[in-house]
Amino acid sequence: MGLDMYVFSVDKSEIMKSKTKKHTLVPKKGASPTEIHYWRKHHDLHGLMEEIYRSKGGEEESFNCIALPLDEFDLDDIEARIDERSLPETTGFFFGNNPPDDESKKEDLAVIARLRDELKKGKVVFYYSWW
Repeated sequence: MGLDMYVFSVDKSEIMKSKTKKHTLVPKKGASPTEIHYWRKHHDLHGLMEEIYRSKGGEEESFNCIALPLDEFDLDDIEARIDERSLPETTGFFFGNNPPDDESKKEDLAVIARLRDELKKGKVVFYYSWW
């Protein structure tokens, strides 16, 4: 068990807004999201994703199993926070203790670049975690 984190892209035609959860998206039945990246226990990045969710009005008590759509402004914020090494310290029972380092920074910035490419193609990108 532990914190598993993903970013996906999906065609706009394959999603719908959640009727029960604010600020999330739901792939339509038969949708085929493309996995862009997977992280294992990158807890501080997860904490930033939760901050973004809350800033958009997300109200679920537990930020788990929520598909959080990310737009260009979110990617700007994430990129700046990664670059500045100002991710929020985030802890959790299943989250592990893997502080960001030069290698994870390089990897994370490359993922942001890939997500930007997906947005330019007209795709929707989203973050999803499970712990």
